[in-house]
Parts: sequence; structure tokens; C-alpha cells
Amino acid sequence: MVTLIFGILGAAAFSAFVYQLSRNVLFGLYCLLTVNLLSVALGFSQIMIGGLHLDAVDLVSLSLLAAGIIRFLYRVRLPGGTRLIILAYILVFGASLLRGIALFGVQSASNDARGFVGGILAMLYFFTAPTDPIAIKRILTAYLYFGVGLVVVAILHYAGLNVGTVVVDEKDRALPSASGEIIALCFFIGLGWITHRKSPQILRWLLPIFAGMAIVLQHRTVWTVMAVCSTTILFIDFKLVRRLIPLAALASVIAVGLAVVIYGTGGEASSQFEDSATNEGTWNWRVEAWQNSISDDTQTVSTMIFGQPMGSGYVRFDSTTGGYENLPPHSEYIAQYLRVGILGLPLFLAFVVRPLLKLHELQRKDPLALFPSASVWCLIMIGIVVYGITYSHDASAIALVGIANSALLSIESNQLVEHEFMCPVGTALGSADISSMETVLSLRSNS
Repeated sequence: MVTLIFGILGAAAFSAFVYQLSRNVLFGLYCLLTVNLLSVALGFSQIMIGGLHLDAVDLVSLSLLAAGIIRFLYRVRLPGGTRLIILAYILVFGASLLRGIALFGVQSASNDARGFVGGILAMLYFFTAPTDPIAIKRILTAYLYFGVGLVVVAILHYAGLNVGTVVVDEKDRALPSASGEIIALCFFIGLGWITHRKSPQILRWLLPIFAGMAIVLQHRTVWTVMAVCSTTILFIDFKLVRRLIPLAALASVIAVGLAVVIYGTGGEASSQFEDSATNEGTWNWRVEAWQNSISDDTQTVSTMIFGQPMGSGYVRFDSTTGGYENLPPHSEYIAQYLRVGILGLPLFLAFVVRPLLKLHELQRKDPLALFPSASVWCLIMIGIVVYGITYSHDASAIALVGIANSALLSIESNQLVEHEFMCPVGTALGSADISSMETVLSLRSNS
């Protein structure tokens, strides 16, 4: 009886939480970033629900997933091709999940599928985010606060407190790679903010700290993200270069200072970073893992097209140990190929890369159409795309892809409505145009 009462109360609380999430995407984003920050800082113990081991991050993600289904169903008639890409991907992903449940059971298939929840949330939930300038400003402000929180956790970790990553290696990385990615993205968000908009004075001081900490964490993928984004600034928005150069110099000084404080003498700090920059062992291991995963003997024409069912595992040969191991492939795109095949991977890439191309075009036509600028969002997309080569996307980062798609859809819808009002009298509009405008206007009136 007591168990039944607690079950009913838990279901009621979950339903109320999902309802609130479905009403307010900003609230959902705040919840996601907060629970991720607490997870990085303190870690969460798992509980058993229906045979699944779940922690607080999983519970919030499941709640966001339920809210995302509700929000997306109400907006399934949105104009544009993105919703069709999402629907097609969800269909392929769902088929893989159902096949996995039938073959391996709910627990194995669900545990495998949880690695893809971040992308699904970006498609179903954050694709429906509000994209007016005030909302976008609040979203990016939330990420800056998130970045500050991660930096504070790293500083406390290096100060000797038992916070931050629990995996201790010779590098003593205070934060996981996904947190380093967020800190790097915060640097570029702030860079665009101080360049194109009026910004708080403290943001100018935070930027070199963001960049310095991203360097000190010694995640080479994060270094690559920063290097690629910094290089592409030359081709996307030259105005950012004037701010980037002095900030990069100051960030280098901060990184050196932090390294000396953390690792002791300057010689030790230098050797740590030299090893991180030149050691090719991890990279070679990943490339071999990708090759062996793709060319595995268990691959058939069917699995190449539709993907292996969820729960299949990632068994591959490791030449270092001379045996087989069951580990994820350390690449978002390889993992997508293995689970949704050549049908689902192009759809996922379209969802991630398509906004990058559109944002680059928007930067040329109307750079300030998005806050703080289209170039900043372009850099965010580039960073996320590059990061996915060697790591799986974290929900907190790839959420920005869904928000970018939503913002671009809003801009296209506004242009369509403006075109309607600017059409000369007697100009005929197609039924598709009229239907799209009616959809946009009805969604606006209901939001």
C-alpha cells in the first residue's frame, strides 16, 4: 500500500514537472544546465526504476523528452524542411530501438539508447524554443553562467576539494571533455557579445578565464575546437579578430599561470602540455576503433542501411590488447552510423550541419538578425560539429543546435510574413505559402 501511494505521488510529481517543462523551454534549459553542473561537481548516485539504473540527469532528460514530444506534436505543421528531417530521423531511430527491445530486451536497448538522448532532445524539445531577441539573450546568458559554474568547480578541484571529475589520471583533469567544450563555446559567445552588442564589463574579464581554463584542462578535442573556430573567424567575421588577438594573448598568460600553480614548476607544466600536444596514442587508438567498428565482420547490408539494433553493444578488436573489447566508438558520427545506418546518419548530419550553412549565409545578408550575431552562432555550430568527431555530444551542448534550427525557422517565417505584406496587389501566392503563413501566425497567437 505504501509503495502504491509513493508510486502515485511520484507519477503525479513527474506529470506536473513534464507539464511545466512543456510550457516553458527556458525553464527546461535551466533545469538541464543546473543538473549537469551538479552532476559534474558532485556526482549523483543511481536508483533502480523498472530495471534501469537512472540518476538525476537521466530523470531530467526523460522529463524533457516527454515534454519535447508534447511540444513537437503541437508544432509538427511548422513550415520548412527541418521538421521533415526530424520526423524521418525519429522514425529510423525508433525502428532501431524497437528492434533492440525485441532482440535484447528493454534494459539493454534503453541503456544503449540513452547515449542518443541529447540529440533527440535537441530535435524534439529545443527545436521548439522561443527565439525572440530577449529569449535568445536569456539562453546565452544561462550558458555563460553555466560556464562560470564549471570554471569554479575546476578551480575548487585544483584547490584540493573533492569536486569535479572522479577519474584521476596523470593529467588530473578537473572536468570532463564535454565541460571543456561548454567553456570553449562560452568564450566565443562572449567574444561576439562584446564585439557586436553592449555587454557587461565583467564579461570582458571572464573571456580570458574561459579560454585559459579550456587550455589548462588539456582536452585535445577542446583545443581543436578552439583552434578551428579561431581560424574560421578570419573567413566569417573579421570584426571579431580585433577582439580575439588581445584576448588570446591574455588567455595564454592565464593558462601558463594556472598550469604553474597546478603542476608546480614551469618545467613540469611545460612537460604536461608537451605530452598532451604530441602524444598520438589516444588518437591512433580511436582511429583504429573507428575502422574496426565500421568494418566489423558482423556488419551486413541490412545493418549498414538501417543500423544495428539498440543494445547490440560495440564489440571490436583491439590490436593493443590482442582481444575484443566492448566500448563506444568515441565519435558521435560513428555511433550514429552503427545504430541508424546510412539512412539515419545523413538525417542527423543535416540537422547539425544545415543550420551552419544557413547561418553563414545569414551572416553575409543580415549579421545582426540573431543575438549577438549570426557569426557567433556559426562558430557555435562549427565547434559542435568538430567536437562530434572524437566524442559523443552532451545534451547541454547539442541543445544549441536545436535552438539554432528554431531561430533560423523563425527568421524564415518572419521573412515569409513580410513578403506577404509587401506583395503588390494582385500578386498570386501559392497555396503552400498561404498555408505556411497561416501556421506561423496561429502558432504565434497560441504561444
